[in-house]
Amino acid sequence: MLDLRQITMESSSAIDHNAKPPVISPPLQEEQLFVLSSSHRRPIEMDLEFRRGLFASPIPSAAEAKTINGMLVQAVSALEQLEEECRILRLYVEEYRYLVAPIRRVPNEILGKIMLDCRPVHYVFRSGGSTAIQLGRVCRLWRDVSLSIPALWSSINLTYNSLVRDIGAYTSTSSQLQIADTLHLHLTRSQPALLTIIIDFNELPYNTASGLIHQFISHSDRWHNLQISAPSSELLQLMPTRGRLHALEYLSLHARTYNVLPSFQIAPKLRSVKLSGYVGFRFHDRLPWRQITILNVTGDGKHFLVLLRFCPQVQILNMSHDFDREEEPDESSIVNLLHCHRFEFTVMNSLCDTPEKSYESFKKFFSSLRLPAARSIVLRDTQDSRWPEPWPIRHLASFLEHTKALKELALHGIKLDRNEYLPDSDDRESHLTTLLKSVPYLDILTIGTPGFSEDSDRHSLHDVRFLGFLLQALSFPPQNQLSDTLVPRLRSLVLNDLNLCHWPWTRGWHRLESMIRSRHKAIYHDQEQMPGLQHLLLSNVSCPDSDASQFRTGLHRLRNEGIDITVTLYDYYDYSEDDTGDSDQAALETDDGLDSGSDTMGRNLEDEDDDSDQI
Repeated sequence: MLDLRQITMESSSAIDHNAKPPVISPPLQEEQLFVLSSSHRRPIEMDLEFRRGLFASPIPSAAEAKTINGMLVQAVSALEQLEEECRILRLYVEEYRYLVAPIRRVPNEILGKIMLDCRPVHYVFRSGGSTAIQLGRVCRLWRDVSLSIPALWSSINLTYNSLVRDIGAYTSTSSQLQIADTLHLHLTRSQPALLTIIIDFNELPYNTASGLIHQFISHSDRWHNLQISAPSSELLQLMPTRGRLHALEYLSLHARTYNVLPSFQIAPKLRSVKLSGYVGFRFHDRLPWRQITILNVTGDGKHFLVLLRFCPQVQILNMSHDFDREEEPDESSIVNLLHCHRFEFTVMNSLCDTPEKSYESFKKFFSSLRLPAARSIVLRDTQDSRWPEPWPIRHLASFLEHTKALKELALHGIKLDRNEYLPDSDDRESHLTTLLKSVPYLDILTIGTPGFSEDSDRHSLHDVRFLGFLLQALSFPPQNQLSDTLVPRLRSLVLNDLNLCHWPWTRGWHRLESMIRSRHKAIYHDQEQMPGLQHLLLSNVSCPDSDASQFRTGLHRLRNEGIDITVTLYDYYDYSEDDTGDSDQAALETDDGLDSGSDTMGRNLEDEDDDSDQI
């Protein structure tokens, strides 16, 4: 049991008697106590006002009510004014809604792709800037996007057109400096994209564009597509590019003469070449001809064969004769292009000064050219003459006969309305028959009637003969003579520039319809089933309203038999009659945007279900 006295002594001994008592600080500031009783102080004004309001009536006086009503009227008026301003702003925003069109929410990558569709850059020195500069002026976002796409600045077109601009806009010192600065801007912003350069300064005075052409030299390693039409003196400015054309793939040159030409030999990617004004000068060491696969040449046709001997790998060949220099080539050996699968030959002017010499030049050309791998051949005569010159049909047929796999043949403007005596025979056959005998595997045949400078009896006479020979060549013989069928594999027939207002076509339409119907039937030939004619295209058809009904009815009959028919109409208007029947007008109507007498519109008969309104 614990001793209470002992516990008391122990606790007293634990107390420190020397410790100082805690110091209690006085308050920082002495404050008076509030008088709680109002009877001990005088009332203040606030108390008096509170008491008056507490015991006064809650109904405002007339003066107070008037003041309150005035304040309410002002508030309502202000609110109505704000609502009117909001309505005006809504209308304003609605009018300019295109400012927040979906195009502004398109991602930058897609916007950049859209901008690239604005190429090429035409007239980099025109007022207001080039296309790329104008796109960058729309807004800050568009400017940033345009600057981030070097390819947008990489397509440049420098063209002088005397009909659009005065020559002073190019030859003055200030203009030259402005053009040079703008050109430097585009070349700088286009790095490192490949360049497409189009230059046409043929109409400028001598040595005017030298400085501009020289700017491109330092960027020749980025040339991808180079098209230059300029005097030969300006072409000399390209001489320093030797050995720096590693990206060049397409080259187009047009000069008055090719006496001098810079070398493009070291261009390993160059595959496509276009020469305009070719006259047979010997510059064959300036281009890598053996690697060219696409060749387009315009000039004196008598010298084309000389050039083709240097191009054994060409696959697509397009040649156009547009002038005669009265110089005959030295060689006439056979040129065999084993890889050419497409060939186009256009005659714009007479090959020689007399029809007899032109005929002999034609014979020489087609007798010396071989295209055994050709699958598509287009022959075009665009001479503007009253009576087109004849072609050497038998030599042309021999040329076609060497094309073993020809599938598509187009004859535009070539006279096919003649008979021709065969060697050592009294029999005569039409030109068209002679040609079709040479192409037994033909699938697509296109025939365009020659262009006459004016309507004449010769035009009608040509149509009479041509229609007869067309029916003779394409109509099926009797069943026991199917071996004599021409082009039995023909699936598509295209007839261009038919003038149905000429009486040969109006009277012979039923015969043409019968031939097409017979061609549509499938036949067996050489133990092979031929599908027959499946597609018919009548292009640039001129038909007056008076003949539209018969024309439309015949086409509907063919369509109902399963032939795919497309008709392209030449807009015809009969000024002698102002009122036109609904059915005839519908048969020949064209789009509102087309110019009368110059444009065409395609019609596909498969889309029509009724026989009363349209072709």
